[in-house]
Amino acid sequence: VARAVGEHYRPLSATAPLPETVAGALLAVADKADNIVGAWVAGEKPSGSRDPYGLRRAAMGIVRISLGHGLRFPLAGLLASAVDQFELQGIDGLDDSRRAAIVAETAAFVRERLQVLLLDEGLPFPSVEAAMAAPAGDLPALAARARAFAAMTGRPVFEDAVTAYNRCSALAAKDPEAASRAVDPALFADDAERELAVALEAARGPLLGALGDLELEEAVAAAARLRPAVDRYFDAVLVMDPDEAVRANRLAQLAAVTGLIGRIGEFSRLPLAQA
Repeated sequence: VARAVGEHYRPLSATAPLPETVAGALLAVADKADNIVGAWVAGEKPSGSRDPYGLRRAAMGIVRISLGHGLRFPLAGLLASAVDQFELQGIDGLDDSRRAAIVAETAAFVRERLQVLLLDEGLPFPSVEAAMAAPAGDLPALAARARAFAAMTGRPVFEDAVTAYNRCSALAAKDPEAASRAVDPALFADDAERELAVALEAARGPLLGALGDLELEEAVAAAARLRPAVDRYFDAVLVMDPDEAVRANRLAQLAAVTGLIGRIGEFSRLPLAQA
């Protein structure tokens, strides 16, 4: 306990040593989250170069400790819990709207420090941007994505995954409701639609399992295996079919592919996807 208390101020700078014990790391993260959220609750959030309470240093501390100790807590959940503590202390005005705004703003504040750290490592901006836009709730998961994207850029397997995503997302984006619709196999009119559906289900388990373990190369490989079915689909199928039901179903199928591969990252931010 004494050692954890002694370590909870760490790190004292962007390059200073981290807490060595897990207890010290957890206590340090909790303390820093409390300080950051407390400043927002009090209306003292940093602006411009003004940061009298060292909140950027605290946010970078949360990032470095999380990565250094592999602490995969949901960032938004941690910050929401910090808001709860102020509400329990009797702070007024923390209605649902303000709570949501504080959690969203403080989460973005901490994530900005992660982006700074990754760019300082020398990672390309597109790789970092694609990772930061991924639907991942914890900091190590975001960092692992950025590092993997940078390491895999230029490899055929990565290009296949990005191309499969890009081809599907470009059309799926034309229908904002596509992702919310279930795909109806009864409306399939071509074997290419059935092949893509089978390939998608075959990829789902390996891709999500690999992501859960932060095995990014395996997740990308699972996504890459979708490319042949995607290519055949676009060769054989007219997505924007005159029949409204068929068209909607095909867009929903492309949105399903986009949604699965998009769990890895927002590949439209990468140069290959923009080419």
